[in-house]
Amino acid sequence: MSNTELWRLSASETARQTTAGDITAEQAISAAIARMDAVNPGLNAVVENLSDEALERARMLDQARVGGTPTGPLHGVPVTIKINVDQTGHPTSNGVPALKDLIAPANAPIVDNLLAAGAIVIGRTNTPEFSFRADTDNPLYGRTHNPWGRHISPGGSSGGAGSAVMAGIGALAH
Repeated sequence: MSNTELWRLSASETARQTTAGDITAEQAISAAIARMDAVNPGLNAVVENLSDEALERARMLDQARVGGTPTGPLHGVPVTIKINVDQTGHPTSNGVPALKDLIAPANAPIVDNLLAAGAIVIGRTNTPEFSFRADTDNPLYGRTHNPWGRHISPGGSSGGAGSAVMAGIGALAH
């Protein structure tokens, strides 16, 4: 599989290959970011791109693995987090314009647990306003589309997350 196709790997296969050193976390994350860059403009699934942070974390995890630090069960796996969950330094807007500048001072437990397992957050995904509708659309970021067609809802409150995983933007999503 070429480096550009690494986004097609499952979470477990990505973790197996990065842990074994068959591929680097940086390669896995770079492929996921390239996929995000290619398909997200038409989907609006990821509304906050965290590529720079993700690549920095990937390099750090690669160095730690080479140095003998034990890897976690999600080592090098690209993931996304919904905008309704606290992630240090990022807004927890929940799709609400009045909350767009509400910067999280700390991570929610789900974010800490994913990071402790070795996952790498590549972006934050869209939700319906207040995360309380069966379709993902809000006045802050707009509508998220289903990769299989605009006539099909990606759902809600995890429409951005579902659309991202369906399109290959990260192997896992919160």
